[in-house]
Amino acid sequence: MRRSRLVPFLVLVLLVVVGLYLCMPSRRQAALKSSVDLILDQAILEHLRANVDEVYDLQDSLICTTSNRCTTDNTSTTVAHLCTALIGKRVLFVGPETTYYLHTLWLDALQPYTNRSLACNGPQFCTFHHVCGNATPTYKGRIVKFPHQDELLATNSCIIRYVRSYTLHAADDPKDRAYTQPIVDDFTGVRVHNAYWLRQARYADMIVLNHGPLPAPVSTYETGNWTFPDQPTYVDGAPVVNAAVHATLTRFLPSTVRALHVLAGLGSKKRPVVVWHGSWLMDAGCPDRKKRVLNDWLNRRLVGDPWTLYYNTQGFW
Repeated sequence: MRRSRLVPFLVLVLLVVVGLYLCMPSRRQAALKSSVDLILDQAILEHLRANVDEVYDLQDSLICTTSNRCTTDNTSTTVAHLCTALIGKRVLFVGPETTYYLHTLWLDALQPYTNRSLACNGPQFCTFHHVCGNATPTYKGRIVKFPHQDELLATNSCIIRYVRSYTLHAADDPKDRAYTQPIVDDFTGVRVHNAYWLRQARYADMIVLNHGPLPAPVSTYETGNWTFPDQPTYVDGAPVVNAAVHATLTRFLPSTVRALHVLAGLGSKKRPVVVWHGSWLMDAGCPDRKKRVLNDWLNRRLVGDPWTLYYNTQGFW
């Protein structure tokens, strides 16, 4: 995966505050959008060293709208086509609980095309799922054996698996401290779960990735202060949005780029298709309560739930 293949993932960060824009008054929305867009554009261009027009063109091509590319009139036909397209393939999901939930949605959809249960043992203990086709599991003692490539092809089946990784930590040593010991993030004060996923990535045909929004630092619950040490002022009059932009630029973007560079240099057995799936709002849509929260924040008044606003401002599109 050359550097050019990193562009789609990084461009998605340009859409970081769209979920917020949709709920804002138009005048304030335009001003905040303009300020944050300039900040994110510059940060991404520094990583890509690309022409800004090329980035914008690619961004437009990645946007899905419910009126065309993102819907289908026949879900069963789509799922059947997915089984056909994945014959002999290994699909790896890597990310937080959001990604785990997406992988369970795949399993639910593919269950009618598989002759056995696809129940998963949970995000911490997921092993693999042998789906589609007419394969039957082979056991070694009480353990289900991982099928060989020729078995997948002979039975028109494929493999789906999930590895939990909150930050896409990509150390190549499975004994790395981040994988083997409880780690509390020094920025948020919240425990981070990262499992070793690079071994599976080397053999995957398709990798579905996500880096979720960072949780709010513990200090915000204790003091209500959303100004962190060494934090610049990116946007005026919106302290929670400013804090979220800071987390995106200093934590989310660097760790995501590092993971993608490691993935690009893995020397994989195959050349996998890499898909970045987005996160979603903690509360879907824009109910009246949320509009009041956003308006109050923009008017510098603390009413409602700033932690939801902080979460939703990061990385949504």
